[in-house]
Amino acid sequence: MKARVFAKSMTHFRNATRDINDPNCGLPIDTIAENVFVNCFEFRVGEPSVELSIEIPEPKEVWPTLRTRDGGNPNERNELLFNILVTNGIDSIPNYELDIEIEFADSSGGHQHSDPGYPNNLRGTLTDSLTNQSQVGSIITSSNQNGLIFLKYISNQSSGKFIITARSTSESLSISDTITVKVPNLLQFGEIGSYTLTGETINHVNNHYLINQQAINSLLGASSAFGNSKWNTSGEMRLNDMSLEWGGLFDISGQWRTPHNSHRTGRDVDIENISARDTTLMVLDPVTGIIRERTVLVFESDWIENYRVLMQLRNWFFVDEGQNNPNRNPINDQPGIRYPHFNWRGN
Repeated sequence: MKARVFAKSMTHFRNATRDINDPNCGLPIDTIAENVFVNCFEFRVGEPSVELSIEIPEPKEVWPTLRTRDGGNPNERNELLFNILVTNGIDSIPNYELDIEIEFADSSGGHQHSDPGYPNNLRGTLTDSLTNQSQVGSIITSSNQNGLIFLKYISNQSSGKFIITARSTSESLSISDTITVKVPNLLQFGEIGSYTLTGETINHVNNHYLINQQAINSLLGASSAFGNSKWNTSGEMRLNDMSLEWGGLFDISGQWRTPHNSHRTGRDVDIENISARDTTLMVLDPVTGIIRERTVLVFESDWIENYRVLMQLRNWFFVDEGQNNPNRNPINDQPGIRYPHFNWRGN
């Protein structure tokens, strides 16, 4: 099914000539009586009104662009073809120039923030299928001999609602429609169990979405087993970030960038529970070239191994992000602890 949205400009007039011999014609146009209006002016009707329509296939939805490690983009699921038609209500209008722009709809896709301004590179790419011209964020192009502009939209890594607006470059006329970028059918984690949910912020209120019920049930089972394990001295499992409700880029600080490189498809979870110890070592500062002492937290080896086995039995695999590397972030005297990160590899 396809949906079409319309916009229409007003008919305009040209070569209006005032009759200087009629005294009524000296009045302002908006005060001239209707019965003398035609006597005051001779009109030649100019170009007919311009109509724009935009047709986007339902459900007007694509996936965010994903890295290979996150599943990639099979079957071009991050692409959407649509068209814009320019007519005068009857006949098509060729060579009609439009400025077509993509804008992010604030507070959509699980992002309860809009500042700083949405980066242009995250808006996605528009390609004119006739000229093969591509631009990030916006494109200026013209209708073909049939009054049509065929376009391809390729999403970027962020989810949300994106407003596509086509504006005439020659008159006050525009048309808009909305495309949704999301990982479909993610489920909110929130069933009864032995765990605590953490990590919510004013920028991302809902940060606990997983890919399917199987992943949820498995994590519930892991949290129960974790709470009953003798080696665990940290209490019930504290589940930090998973994915946002529509997946895609999870910008923790609301700045439209990482540190979350993953957490995009409902297959990742950070868990706050750790058992760690201070480790002191000598490191070379890459900026000053000076060797200095540095103390960092690293996981207790037996503890993290027990953790790894418990989760892996339930298809949650540990992701090594340097959490246990005492040389991580060498220019920082007190690098923050990195939570254990697990990736779901079930169905």
